[in-house]
Amino acid sequence: MPLNASSSNKTHPFHAFTNSWVKAFLSLLQVMPRFHCGLLFLILLLALNVSAAPIITIDDKTESISLVAGSDIASANEFGQLSATDIGRHHTNAFSPVDLSNNAALDDFGQHLWLRFALRNTTDRKRIFWLIPNRQEASAVNGYLWQNNQAIALRQGHIFNQQYIKITVPPNASEIFFLQLRRENHQALDLLLKTPGYYLTQEIIGANLFGLALGMLLMVMISSLFMALYFNSHIFTYLGVYAFCCVIGQFSATNLFTFWWPAIKGHIDIGILTIAYLANASLLLLVRDYLAQLGTVFQQSRILNVALIINIIGYLVTLFLWENYTPIIWIPIIITIALIVREFYRAWSLLGNRISLAICLVQLACLSIFISYAFTADSVHKLHQLFTPDVALAISLHACLLMALMLVHYKSFHDREEQQTSFNAVNHAKAKAQNELLGEISHDLRTPVSGILGMTDLLENEDLSPKQQQLVEAIAQAGQSLLNNVAEISDRLQLQQSDQTLQKSTFELPLLVDEAVQAYRLQAEERNIELIVNVQPDVPTLVEGDAQRLRQILQQLIKNAVIYTSQGEVIVSLIQLNRETGDLLFSVRDTGRGITQQGQRSLMQEQRANDKRSGLYLVQQHLRALHTSLDLHSKLGEGSEFSFTLRLPIVVAHDDNKNNTAGPDSWLTNKRLLVVDDNHTCCKVIKQQASSWGMLATAAFDANEAMAMFRAKKNLGEPFDAVVVDYDMPHASGLEVAEKMLKESEKPPVIIMLTGLSIMPPEHITKQAGIQAVLNKPASQKLVRLTLSNLFAMHSGEAPAATKKPPIHLKVLIAEDNDVSRRVISKMMQTLNVQHKMVSDGQLAVDAIKKEHFDLVLMDCEMPVMNGFDATLEIRQWQKSREQTPTAIVALSAHILDEYKRRCREVGMDDFLEKPIKLADLETLLRSYEDGKVLQ
Repeated sequence: MPLNASSSNKTHPFHAFTNSWVKAFLSLLQVMPRFHCGLLFLILLLALNVSAAPIITIDDKTESISLVAGSDIASANEFGQLSATDIGRHHTNAFSPVDLSNNAALDDFGQHLWLRFALRNTTDRKRIFWLIPNRQEASAVNGYLWQNNQAIALRQGHIFNQQYIKITVPPNASEIFFLQLRRENHQALDLLLKTPGYYLTQEIIGANLFGLALGMLLMVMISSLFMALYFNSHIFTYLGVYAFCCVIGQFSATNLFTFWWPAIKGHIDIGILTIAYLANASLLLLVRDYLAQLGTVFQQSRILNVALIINIIGYLVTLFLWENYTPIIWIPIIITIALIVREFYRAWSLLGNRISLAICLVQLACLSIFISYAFTADSVHKLHQLFTPDVALAISLHACLLMALMLVHYKSFHDREEQQTSFNAVNHAKAKAQNELLGEISHDLRTPVSGILGMTDLLENEDLSPKQQQLVEAIAQAGQSLLNNVAEISDRLQLQQSDQTLQKSTFELPLLVDEAVQAYRLQAEERNIELIVNVQPDVPTLVEGDAQRLRQILQQLIKNAVIYTSQGEVIVSLIQLNRETGDLLFSVRDTGRGITQQGQRSLMQEQRANDKRSGLYLVQQHLRALHTSLDLHSKLGEGSEFSFTLRLPIVVAHDDNKNNTAGPDSWLTNKRLLVVDDNHTCCKVIKQQASSWGMLATAAFDANEAMAMFRAKKNLGEPFDAVVVDYDMPHASGLEVAEKMLKESEKPPVIIMLTGLSIMPPEHITKQAGIQAVLNKPASQKLVRLTLSNLFAMHSGEAPAATKKPPIHLKVLIAEDNDVSRRVISKMMQTLNVQHKMVSDGQLAVDAIKKEHFDLVLMDCEMPVMNGFDATLEIRQWQKSREQTPTAIVALSAHILDEYKRRCREVGMDDFLEKPIKLADLETLLRSYEDGKVLQ
């Protein structure tokens, strides 16, 4: 309805107050001078203007009237305890026109006010209006009608828990009204007169909308909390909190809290602001959990964390700006809603998630509505006015849409989880079948190789000539290479099954590096590649980690370097970066053809699984399990370097051999050593190692330079004590260099020759040339050092006599069905002088345990009649029933998968010994049990 709020100064009943004054003025004009009469006339006009009340015209279309600009106002402090009648009779000139929406102007009149206004009814019917003051703006309102020179109190009543004052204007008449009220919270006054029909229509519609909105919010709140408990989902918990905040906000805006609890009347608006920020925070948490379920790209969303911080800071700043209201206090909420929109749009654009797009549109609409309404309140004490029925309905629809979309998301998410569960079950069955097949293949391949390597291990401990020793080593390396290939196949399948379990143990790090290099010694020699090992002297001796995985990483990198290098060298380096933390740098550098930039970017991608370099992908996965990564530096035409850092806890650090006078290095201290090799890198490595042993090392890069240095030192009276010379050099071989040195020396030095296995000269020729030892390249640092020490000791006549190892006092039962393996293990037991008994199946092992006592059982897992798993279970049950101390049982198996190791532990086995069995490993195991140690 249009609002008619026009004012007029035409004659109305209030002018009766001035009729007597006008008559008196006319009589005075006859007796007073003109000047005084003029002055009196001006004063009278001003008095008439001041005393006249503004008049508001009512027509047939008037349904609502605003008193904001149509009222006069006076401070109640000027009247004291005067009645409305006294004020109307004697103090009308105290009223002045004031805009009721102007806070500053109203503050000049104080808290207790009197208002005066006039209504003119231009219609032929009586018009009735209700004045319903807002509790947040005014209270203690009383109304009066000025009639017959006295104030008549207006009728008051209550409707919808609100006070109203009934104002009646007769047809074609004018009336003057007075209002007495108390202004609340220094707020502006928005006083409205409404016809009963208009008010009831608006109030019923508003009440229905508020009721509908409140019911929807309560439904969302209760449903969300129920689903949060039922599904154990934080998303629905946050949605329930959001709906609860909206419910509290609507209760506050509709004055229900002040009706039940009048004491909080002055705190409603700050409560509404607090609820708004709390609702926004719960919405942020909901969005964060929702996006986290979409994938790892959203699991650590910094944007939402920033939005949450902005929300908290914004609320704290708002508390300081509370009395100095400005719409800027809504900026933090607007920013956070905008960031939410941005994240949902990102989820839709990256993942094509339609639910995210729908939520993005809902939040965008919410942002638009919030911006349009947030800046309409001009006072901090009018925030409750923002919760109009349409805003309440919009908030409720927003909550309902969020709940519906979250339900759709949860159903989709739950369906995906079920599909993933089914997929995982199928993959698990497939993996189990692959494991069984792989286990059988691995077992069948490793069992015969175990016999070969076992016998080779025993043969290496015999008294062999150097030539025979080299041949035995070649057999062992070939067998080990076959085992490495089997292990690589196993690793690939385990990686496909995401098996990244670490198997920690204590191992000798330099020895592991040497073993990894030795596996590709023959292959490098065939390609005429120099394979060099550079283990820095300060590298720790014993460390703790996954030795098997580290060995496979190094072997893959070495294999890759050897394959792609046609000439030159492959250098395997190990450097200690930090002694305190155990950080180590492993690198494999080659002089191959190099890799292009594009090739480097795509080298380790999973889709290259069938490429010849697929071993690098295997390396990458192993390193990921070890919490590190592979670095690649390559230049086309110059070669490549693959490196990685690894933190391995140090068990035994490297000894300072210079201060070790009792050990073998006492023979090396201050000894002069000449290193002769045409490969500069190899010379540099051996020289560096020798210097760390306390030797005075010098390098020569060909035969002529070596002989010149040899003669110069001899002439100075400082001849070389030892020479390490490479056999295959240009111009003159190492054999020829040794012969010349032998002829020119009165006291020949200790000479060690390094050579490849395929080009090693016969033993009698090397002895004739004065060469005391021949070592296969690449010779380990430990081997070169011990060889030099032993040769110096022999020359001095103080070589220590061989000491016999103490016997192992154990009685061991061995359950093994394979004839070759039985012979190997039995021979090893005889070598170690251990009392033992052999049986060929699990049932015989159980019977033997029941008949006599054994300190240890070596139990093969795959045997006829009864396998090792069932035999172990029966032994454990039998000993438990008789309260006997459990006998230590160690599994013997050619299976290398972790699944078999776990199964061994589950049935009660104490340890696992992998085939092929090495004599040194078996001795270590037996002595640990002899000392009462149980390996875990």
